[in-house]
Amino acid sequence: MGTLTSADLGHQNPEINSVDELVEDFEQIYKRRILKEDTVTVIYFSEVHEDL
Repeated sequence: MGTLTSADLGHQNPEINSVDELVEDFEQIYKRRILKEDTVTVIYFSEVHEDL
């Protein structure tokens, strides 16, 4: 968690401005304690358009 960049944060939630805010948000979502030392996987999704 502690090595996430501001770009990573913005993709998660544009209203989150720091890793501390993201940790708080995730703790509420997942109902567990999250540490900056915890390992996370960042996955980016994009819309795929089929050519018709």
